[in-house]
Amino acid sequence: MAGKQLGVVHIRVNGGLLDSEPGASIDIGGAVRTPVLGSGRVIGYSESVKEAVIECVISVGQGTSLAALRDIAGAVATFECDTGQVYTVTNATLADPPKATAGEGGKVPIKLFGDPAIEMGV
Repeated sequence: MAGKQLGVVHIRVNGGLLDSEPGASIDIGGAVRTPVLGSGRVIGYSESVKEAVIECVISVGQGTSLAALRDIAGAVATFECDTGQVYTVTNATLADPPKATAGEGGKVPIKLFGDPAIEMGV
């Protein structure tokens, strides 16, 4: 069945829109299952939790505060797809201090991590 496929996403942190370039991604995180072996066979599995990760590249404009980006911790981040899904990541924190590069719009790679994402709007 043909239908609309993911093309555009909007990433928000505490409600504020990040002006991200095409190519943004999300790893929704969640349970990582590891096999438990016994008697020459798999007898079950154990679980651990993997964090959610949102990655994008933003452009620095006149209103962009690198200090405000650096201070992102314990935030609510959303990854809103043009196909209707919205993924919410709580306790979102910026992984590394922002590094702006001059030219081509002042690109800044952004990596947020937090609790496994909750999906809404499917």
